[in-house]
Amino acid sequence: MVLRLFLENTDIATAVSTTRSQNLIADFEGRDLARDYVVVSAHTDSWDVGHGATSSAGVILTYELARLFDDMKLYPRRTVRTAFFTGTKLGNLGVQTYLDNHEDDLEKRYSVVLNADRSEE
Repeated sequence: MVLRLFLENTDIATAVSTTRSQNLIADFEGRDLARDYVVVSAHTDSWDVGHGATSSAGVILTYELARLFDDMKLYPRRTVRTAFFTGTKLGNLGVQTYLDNHEDDLEKRYSVVLNADRSEE
């Protein structure tokens, strides 16, 4: 996006604006440790000079995990939370919002967090 704006002689400071976006969260409730979480996450955004296919791979993996849990009627001991975060390329905005909203539970209730992402750096 920045390269495109530069090539179009657009003032980058005025071209970039703030907008509202939402994370997508789905829980598969656990049996006896339902208040403890295993999180599998991915990010749903990309950037126009980046490799969108690599971001999409994490989304597909996370989505397929959720679909399999539902289709196979799997009931794990802990709640499996699938999370699709937005705003990653703009400073992990979706992840930070999630962390801010769940700060009290992070150390007590989260067993494992698996982030399905590939860094382009």
